[in-house]
Amino acid sequence: MDRNVIIVGLLAALLIGAAGCTNSISRSQPASGGSEMSGSKASEKEDEKSEVIIKFADAPEAVRAGARKLTGEQNITRVIRESDEGITTYEIEYTDAGVKCAAIFTSNGDVMETERTIATGTLPAAASAAIKKEYTKATVGTVQIVTKTYYEVELTENGKTREIKVDAAGSIEDESGEKDDENDK
Repeated sequence: MDRNVIIVGLLAALLIGAAGCTNSISRSQPASGGSEMSGSKASEKEDEKSEVIIKFADAPEAVRAGARKLTGEQNITRVIRESDEGITTYEIEYTDAGVKCAAIFTSNGDVMETERTIATGTLPAAASAAIKKEYTKATVGTVQIVTKTYYEVELTENGKTREIKVDAAGSIEDESGEKDDENDK
């Protein structure tokens, strides 16, 4: 269990260090501006589409508070409410010292992911080599460093132990195969 505490601590440290920001795919419409829909047409569109641009003021207070911790409200360029399989998240796009960034929050204001645009030349050599090998004719465009927040949890059920990853929105990924408690001693 101490290992899990260390892993969660390291993830938190990485998140705090990288929480500077992220660029979410080239979208750029002011959070306070223009293309929000109103009335029943917005509801119909929302049912059809999983992403809706909203005003910052329309995001839950917990999301607004979390976004304010990352950046000043004046730096926010767009807010997108996303729904997928009944889970609603909020992507806050913003700039930090002229760099495009984004953060994805749960409705409760928990940070799930941050992204920050980086210079192509800062991509690790192994990553660059793998891209060149796999995509020989492609040209590299925008590069982002992405930090995803999840929790690694060790569970014991019916005498068997396993590790899972769970994110702040409740999505679970089985991290390892089952282990017998007796073999762990």
